[in-house]
Amino acid sequence: MWTIARIAISLFLLALPLHGQTVDVTESLPNAIANGHVIVGFRSTGASSGDSILLTIAKTSAAPSGRMIITILPGLRLNNVSQTGQSMVLAGIRGRATGPSSFTPANAIVLTGPEANTYVLSAYCAEFHKDTPAPTSTFALGLADAKLGCILLTAGRDNLSVEATQAAVWRYTDNVSSQDVNRKFSVSDSDWSAAESVAGSCVPQNEQSSVPMRSITPRTSVSEPSSGDTSREAWTVLDSSPFFTLSVAPHRVRYDAELNKKGKPLGHKPSFDVSCSEIAEWKGDSSNWTNKVTLLGLYSFHIKLKTGKSKSYVFCCYSESDMKSMLQRISSSCAKN
Repeated sequence: MWTIARIAISLFLLALPLHGQTVDVTESLPNAIANGHVIVGFRSTGASSGDSILLTIAKTSAAPSGRMIITILPGLRLNNVSQTGQSMVLAGIRGRATGPSSFTPANAIVLTGPEANTYVLSAYCAEFHKDTPAPTSTFALGLADAKLGCILLTAGRDNLSVEATQAAVWRYTDNVSSQDVNRKFSVSDSDWSAAESVAGSCVPQNEQSSVPMRSITPRTSVSEPSSGDTSREAWTVLDSSPFFTLSVAPHRVRYDAELNKKGKPLGHKPSFDVSCSEIAEWKGDSSNWTNKVTLLGLYSFHIKLKTGKSKSYVFCCYSESDMKSMLQRISSSCAKN
């Protein structure tokens, strides 16, 4: 009887949460970025399809203390911010990189400490009429496309080849024919048939017959009226993400924060549209911690406003040359060199 009681008490104690015990936190990649829990960098392997993207990711000081599990939903777009070839669409996680051309299979990203980790992602080109991404291509996370997600999930379930899966993606994004695809790489009749079947199962027939060419590259310029001026200025986008767009025009700089359903910025800062005279400084953050994590390959710069409360807006770049280029574009727009 005593033994049974002891066992019961032991089981009860084991069921109680330990004081201070941390729990796993699971987040999607877009949510983890929006919440400031991770800092990321995407770069190309030089391939157009399949194991074609390397993601370097690390927890920030704002991340939960326990283990973080990061998931990726098929259909997430990657904008080619370096303008070196096509943008991409993510199919999923292949595994944790263990060498230049090898990885340990995994279907989720697991982060424990502050160190950076590199994961191999499966992705496919999404702009048929552009070149294959260069090995130097870098990307920013874009928005999810439900139909592309359906195509990639169905292709994986049906064990389509890499060639057939890529053809199915282009069938939706660019309304290509088998002849078009065969000008890029060889696709067999059976693979093309499988690609059409998958695309057809995810996209209604009436949409397939009139799908326009679509692009997921950030816009290069738009025309907007300047504040306090009836003339129209040409705005050029310097940086774009799901959370903001940074643009410049002659003598002006603009930051457009994306808003959530409650009308609040998805990022950490509100929008601004100011003349150059209202900016206190724009320069590289040589002391910023991101620049010290060399494995991330990230460089940051900030824009500090004079108006109202002095606010600093921090932006991350994928190379030192990109950071200097953006600062130079701001300087040129503000007539300072």
